Amino acid sequence: MLQDGDARKALDTFHRAVEKDPNFAQAWVAVGTLHVALHNEADGIDEIKHAIALNPTEPSYTKVLATVLTRTDHPEEALAAWYALRKISPQDTDATKQIATILVGMGRFADAIPELELVTSSPEGSPFLVQLAVAYNSVCQKEKALETFQQAVRLDSSVASLNTVAYVMTEEHLALDVALRYGEEAVRDQETETASISLERPTYEDVRGMAELGGDWDTLGWTHFAMNHLEQAEKYLKAAWSLYESSTIGDHLAQVYEKEGKKQESIQTYAQVIAGGNSPEESMEHLTALEGDAALADRDVEAARANLARLHDVEVKFHAADASRAEFFLLFRKGPEVADVKFIGGSDLLRDAARAIRIVKFDVLFPDDGPTQIIRRGILACGADSFSCHLLLIPPDAVQSVQ
Repeated sequence: MLQDGDARKALDTFHRAVEKDPNFAQAWVAVGTLHVALHNEADGIDEIKHAIALNPTEPSYTKVLATVLTRTDHPEEALAAWYALRKISPQDTDATKQIATILVGMGRFADAIPELELVTSSPEGSPFLVQLAVAYNSVCQKEKALETFQQAVRLDSSVASLNTVAYVMTEEHLALDVALRYGEEAVRDQETETASISLERPTYEDVRGMAELGGDWDTLGWTHFAMNHLEQAEKYLKAAWSLYESSTIGDHLAQVYEKEGKKQESIQTYAQVIAGGNSPEESMEHLTALEGDAALADRDVEAARANLARLHDVEVKFHAADASRAEFFLLFRKGPEVADVKFIGGSDLLRDAARAIRIVKFDVLFPDDGPTQIIRRGILACGADSFSCHLLLIPPDAVQSVQ
């Protein structure tokens, strides 16, 4: 990807090219693309359109325009550009895929269905089956929707596919018993995968997979909630929230608490979700309704924001002579118990802190009797001549390596 300075140098070069030859269509496309990259979208789009006017039969120019309009959130114009591309280049399958996706995004499901049917008629179109199922359901073709969801799972029964289909079916409130079965299968497979995790050779996939596990637990809990299985819903969503504090998961858990009549737990969780950022818009609406006062809701959020750091901080009783930091892997099993601790790097003064970490009580939840193991990466920080250190567990999706 071009850096800002490189993009401006390239822009100068192409500007000189179009000054010498105003009919140099390819250079106009380059100028327009660079302007878009430099956040001058209006000029960039006009310049790409100018190139198309110079050479309207060249499909690559129209595809660049369609792609830019799609990425810059101009759905109506993007749709017209993709239709234009399909007309001049019928063999370009990307056009139909993009048309279908944009129509679904605009809520034009009836128009999207023939496009999606065309896309999914080819082997490479199977990833669009979920969109097609949603479109069928949205126009009340529920049997077709269910058949299409089931076809998606038959073609791809991976954990990710099962989880996606279960979640979307739950959101669509379609055949919840089937959604529950898919969600349970996804959780069972994902939990089984964690059973082989070892701190002797932890992998990047092991650590990042914890976010996926949290997402699978969330989906299963959310389906239980849709089926009014509140006890099961709370169990899975609490475990998911303790593992992976996604705003969506927290909002789901808060809704369960709210429906159970656990007002304070619901208020606290909504406030934490909002304080953490990127919360669903409805979270604040629910919190305000629970408090009955916007000012009180704002106060809850501020209090939660002030406590965010402490929520992720665990005290470890260990004596360090000097101020020091180190990183560790922790492996948890149902109990919960700290099954293993591994020093990764940092101050050698803290190598022996592994024994102290093992006896700490962590708020790690296991929602069922699966063979689940949870791996977390943490940062231990100790003050000079202190007998109390603090361990911060890093969010699973923030871990960048196992080194």
